[in-house]
Amino acid sequence: NCLEGYSDFGAGCELIVLGCTDDTAFNYDPIANTDDGSCEAIVFGCIDDAYLEYNPLANTDDGSCITLIIVGCMDDLACNYNILANVDDDSCIFLDINSPCDYCSGEIDGTGVIVDGDLDDDGICNIDDPCPNDPLNDGDGDGICDDIDPCPGDPINDPDGDGVCDVDEVYGCTDDTACNYDELATEENDSCFYAIGCDYCSGETDGTGTIVDGDVDNDGVCDYNEIFGCDDSSACNYDDTATENDDSCEYPEDLYPDDLYDANNDGVLDTSYLDCDGNCLSDLDEDGICDQVDNCPTVFNPNQEDEDDPGGAGDACDGIGLEEDDSIVFQVYPNPVNSVLNVDYGSNILETVNVKLFNSVGQVVFSSNYVDIKDFNLQINVQDFSSGIYQLKLITPSYNSNKLIIVN
Repeated sequence: NCLEGYSDFGAGCELIVLGCTDDTAFNYDPIANTDDGSCEAIVFGCIDDAYLEYNPLANTDDGSCITLIIVGCMDDLACNYNILANVDDDSCIFLDINSPCDYCSGEIDGTGVIVDGDLDDDGICNIDDPCPNDPLNDGDGDGICDDIDPCPGDPINDPDGDGVCDVDEVYGCTDDTACNYDELATEENDSCFYAIGCDYCSGETDGTGTIVDGDVDNDGVCDYNEIFGCDDSSACNYDDTATENDDSCEYPEDLYPDDLYDANNDGVLDTSYLDCDGNCLSDLDEDGICDQVDNCPTVFNPNQEDEDDPGGAGDACDGIGLEEDDSIVFQVYPNPVNSVLNVDYGSNILETVNVKLFNSVGQVVFSSNYVDIKDFNLQINVQDFSSGIYQLKLITPSYNSNKLIIVN
């Protein structure tokens, strides 16, 4: 007894090998010892499908493959006719009866094509068309076909030879230094205009540019060189470099609005008796009282005493020789100052005392008032004040005094 998969074929147990055991069959297997019914009969013929003689049923070549297959158009009326083709592939292309100018290129190896016999589709075959690539056939009538005409649509083309067709010329100012320069202009029309002196161009480059007045006040100084400031030499803040007045001038009347007098007797206090530094314009007796408001301008009378005729000339002017009984102490320190300004006042009589501090434009930046007092020490913090010249004014019914203060 043999094991499974083995059989006794007369020489003892052998491995079973399935296959075709008929040595006349196409697929005979000499190793097989057990026929499995797979045997195929031998069929002779051409077994290469690249040949016309190819037999799909043949399994054994018999040397009958002779004619190699050539695929292509086999209709000799077609433009792509291939004289060597033996298998038609439906690729044939034929002339269209609606395009009578077209023709075949003439090749017979399958590479032929339809040739366009009316390139510009104007209904005139190329062979008869004077302008085969110009459907308008020289539309501007200048004797040059439009497809090679440098200026189609322009019968006179480019008479000035500037490379721009006459119909495309843009007339304008072509000088880029002119104010009305037009960057699109191709033909100069003598319209250019230019800026001179202080004047300058507005900047447009499309021909709309204009001349801009560079000295609007006609003072001979170009606007871009003007220096704005106070140009009045009589003003306190006169700037000798200024070329254009900016209404910033300040005068003693502006700086010291409380120190004015009636210069022309019109009843209006409109003229300052102080200079720009707060000093008297005139103080003949050097008593600290400006002559314009001094009740005794030629005799030293700092307290402006007038006991016999209040409101009239001072007693010293009357020749009485009044002694100064009312001793006044008015001291300010430090000066210049950058933090705290001390004001010391002392008198031998009780009076109302008003203290005011003015800036350089006459604005009151500090004020203090005392009633029925003989002496005091006042401290004014100036740390937040702008640097400059200030005027400190002390006023009592019998005495007034101004002091210039410098704040650093």
